[in-house]
Amino acid sequence: MKLLNLLTGVEFDAELTPDHPACRRGQAVVVVGGEVIDPLGWEIIELSDAERAELPWHWTASLLEEITS
Repeated sequence: MKLLNLLTGVEFDAELTPDHPACRRGQAVVVVGGEVIDPLGWEIIELSDAERAELPWHWTASLLEEITS
């Protein structure tokens, strides 16, 4: 999964994992550099089908239109 920081314009590799202490009820979280991040200020620029299936609902607004089409 790749993310774009909308404030800095820098791309980051992110991990989508349900194996993090911040996970609730097995729901996956998005991790960059070992830290869980929230979707505010981020745009998803690359996402596999498997990652899309596990994406937390509050991250769906961060998807690019091209990815969802």
